[in-house]
Amino acid sequence: MTFDKDVIIGRSIKKSDRIIEKLQGKELVPGYVLVCLNESRSGLELYPSLVFFQKRMLDKDIHVVGIFKGNKDAFEFIRVLSETAVSKLGECDLIKAIELYREANK
Repeated sequence: MTFDKDVIIGRSIKKSDRIIEKLQGKELVPGYVLVCLNESRSGLELYPSLVFFQKRMLDKDIHVVGIFKGNKDAFEFIRVLSETAVSKLGECDLIKAIELYREANK
């Protein structure tokens, strides 16, 4: 698992550095949802943080672009990202919309 250099952190998360440190150290961190690039880097996937401790996930090349507390925040992020993509790009390209989202939320 790798983390984007500008990983997007949900607003309800207070100690993001500690959460990232725990995830990198393979510690259990329940209650978080990670927004990741899919294996072909063409779309996004959402994973509960606990999934990364299953054997089937060890061989996957997962790149985390966002961390959110719970499903509600993660889905809200995807909704806002989708609306941004359609309004600014004219298409639902979530990968391109991530940079637009970052710029708008600095």
